[in-house]
Amino acid sequence: GLADRVAFGIQLPDFSIGRDATGAWALNRPTFGAANVVQPTGDQRQLRINEWLADSDRLFRDDRLELYNPDSLPVNMAGLWLTDNPGGKPDKHVIAPLSFVAGNGYAAFIPDQEIELGPNHLDFSLDANYEMIGLFDSDLKLLDHVLFMSQRPDVSEGRTPNGQLPQSSISPPNIGLP
Repeated sequence: GLADRVAFGIQLPDFSIGRDATGAWALNRPTFGAANVVQPTGDQRQLRINEWLADSDRLFRDDRLELYNPDSLPVNMAGLWLTDNPGGKPDKHVIAPLSFVAGNGYAAFIPDQEIELGPNHLDFSLDANYEMIGLFDSDLKLLDHVLFMSQRPDVSEGRTPNGQLPQSSISPPNIGLP
C-alpha cells in the first residue's frame, strides 16, 4: 500500500520540499543524502497584488495575475485566498499547500477557471471592463486589493514600483518576470 505522499503547489528553483524536525513538509535547502535544512520564510502579510492582464488577445491564451514578495526571504503562500469578489466571496480560490514565492520575487497565476490544470490556475477569471482583485489570509482577513477599470488588449496593469502605488499600464506585460 501507499507508505507516504506529498501534494505541493508552486515551487521555487534551487529549493526542495522535505520534512522538518516535527515531520511536517516544509521548504528546504537542497541537502540530498544529508539531513534536511529548513529554509526560513518571510511574512505572508507583506505579499502584494502586483500586475494583472485582464484582456489577453494575442500574447497569452488566458489572463494573468501576479503576486509580489518584497521580503528577501521566500514566502509560503499556502492557505491564502485570491478572489475577484472581495466584498461578496473572499474565499473563491485557496492557494495550494506548499506553494512558494521567491524572496524579492513573483508568483504568476492564470485566472481561467481551470484549476484542474495545476496549482497556478485560479477558480475565477478577470473582467476586462471592471474588476476588483483581493488577497486574503487564511482567516479571510484582507491583505491587499486592487480595483481596475477598462483594460486594453495585451496591455497589463500593475503597481510601479513593484507592490506600491500608483497603478500604470505595462506593455508588453511582464507578469512573473523582474
